[in-house]
Amino acid sequence: MTTRLKSIVEAIRSRFSSIPKARTASQSDIGDATSSNSAADADSHDEYQREYPPEFQIKSPRLPRISKAMLRNFVVLSGLAAATYAVYQHPPIQTIGRGQVGVRSNLFTGNAAQFREGSVIVIPGIYQLRKYSLQDQLYRPTKANVDHDAPFQ
Repeated sequence: MTTRLKSIVEAIRSRFSSIPKARTASQSDIGDATSSNSAADADSHDEYQREYPPEFQIKSPRLPRISKAMLRNFVVLSGLAAATYAVYQHPPIQTIGRGQVGVRSNLFTGNAAQFREGSVIVIPGIYQLRKYSLQDQLYRPTKANVDHDAPFQ
């Protein structure tokens, strides 16, 4: 068990030693000596990896490549998601109920159209819909004096 643990620790150390670091001017002078050590570390790492089946071997880290097609697909899907969210938040169809009348006005031209009960297309930013009730509305003032009842006005 200890040999296996040692080999795992050695693999981890070799993995971290293979990560490129920023080099200073003093390190660039010693570049030849470190290159032979890194080659030996890579050989020992490969030897360690061959001991296990391929599905358990540690693959070399690769940065994901982003192609133009992937970027285009991402932009298209993002735009589609944004449009879907906008339609969900501001639906283009509004309903006028029974006993109501709707007045849709165009915000650019100022034209107005009247609609009865049903559905009306109202595109946000272009049209504005106002709903008015056609029900009888009574005004009942509060009783100022208990002895006198006020008639409807």
